[in-house]
Amino acid sequence: MLQRVTFLTFVIFSIFATGVFAQDPSEFIKENRVDEFTGDKVVKSQTTEIVVEQNKADEDVRTAGSWVVYVNGTYGLFLGVVSDNYNYVTVDDAYFVIDGERYKANAETVSRDVDTNGGYRVFEQLVITLDKELRTALETATKSRVKVGQIIYNITDAVDDEVWAVERTVNN
Repeated sequence: MLQRVTFLTFVIFSIFATGVFAQDPSEFIKENRVDEFTGDKVVKSQTTEIVVEQNKADEDVRTAGSWVVYVNGTYGLFLGVVSDNYNYVTVDDAYFVIDGERYKANAETVSRDVDTNGGYRVFEQLVITLDKELRTALETATKSRVKVGQIIYNITDAVDDEVWAVERTVNN
């Protein structure tokens, strides 16, 4: 009887360890291609809505989203926000708290646009460079938050699978 229990424990552990029940990374991937002109590999995750945990500005954030991108050796976390005013005017760094550990990463504004039709809305996108240590922390996190400019985002459910899927797609 003990041998049977030991064997069944081994089989169950082996199934989970080998990833038989693992998710398919393609369910999180929006784009996987090689750039026609540069030859760069480009992998982009689906956009995921993120939660604004705290906004120190007076402006309302109408919506926020994130996606993970890999381009020719560099990983980035893109944050997009639609709000009533500019949030990332002078952003150079992003500050993470992941499972109680602090991380700092370079952040750069990618685009900024204003829509005055039917009101005043500002569209902003920025990219945060993700090194291996930060990617690993995000993949395995039980709680992750990032502060960029005046906004703190709870990204716990938004980036773990996406970072994992982009890395698996790049490495396959």
